[in-house]
Amino acid sequence: TALPISQFEAAMVETLTEACEHGDVGKLAVTAHDRSDALAVLSATHRLTADGRTVATMAMGEAGSHTRAVAPVYGSRIGYAPVDPENATAPGQYDLETLARLVESLAD
Repeated sequence: TALPISQFEAAMVETLTEACEHGDVGKLAVTAHDRSDALAVLSATHRLTADGRTVATMAMGEAGSHTRAVAPVYGSRIGYAPVDPENATAPGQYDLETLARLVESLAD
C-alpha cells in the first residue's frame, strides 16, 4: 500500500504536472528544511516519472543536498553541478566530479 501523500508532496506533484504540460522537462528545485522534505521531493519525482513524465528535481540546503545525487535513481533527468566548487550557485550543490561519482555509484 502506498503511503498517504503529504500536502507538501501534493503541491510539488501539482506544480511538476503543470510544468510538464508546458515544457519538455518539468523542473522543481525546493529548499528542504528537514529529511521529510527531501523524501517528499524524491517521492514526487518517483510518482511523476512512474506516470511517464520527464522531470528534473532537487532539494537545496543541508537537509536536501543528497537529493542531487539520489534523485536520478527516482527518475530525475537533469543534475546541476559546477565544474569548480567555488562556482556553486545553490546551497548543498556538489561539484561536477563529486556528483558524477555519486550518481554513477548509485546507478550500479
